[in-house]
Amino acid sequence: MQRPAFLVIDMQREWLEDPRRPVHGLGDALELIDYVAQKFRAASLPVIHVLDEDSVRPDDPGFEVVPQIRIDPLDRKLHKPHGSAFRETTLVQMLQELRLARIRRRRPFWKGSPPS
Repeated sequence: MQRPAFLVIDMQREWLEDPRRPVHGLGDALELIDYVAQKFRAASLPVIHVLDEDSVRPDDPGFEVVPQIRIDPLDRKLHKPHGSAFRETTLVQMLQELRLARIRRRRPFWKGSPPS
């Protein structure tokens, strides 16, 4: 049986709490991400946090997920050494193990960026 998972990509303090790079609508986006993650968990569906360690070291406070997005102990975390979550990571294997049919990705829209 195939099932969906929720990937939360690059929702780290380093990128979202920097006053030099304001993200318009960030509060609403983070609220939506947290809401969807809670719905996935309630349905016993996986939530996977993909964290960028290309520019931020894992021991740096900026590496952590922003506090507005709750992390459950059953959530999975994946560190990516490059811009792509698929390059030199175990994401494909993880998705195969979970027998996933589709992935919903949510991230805040940068000013002037069209929705993808």
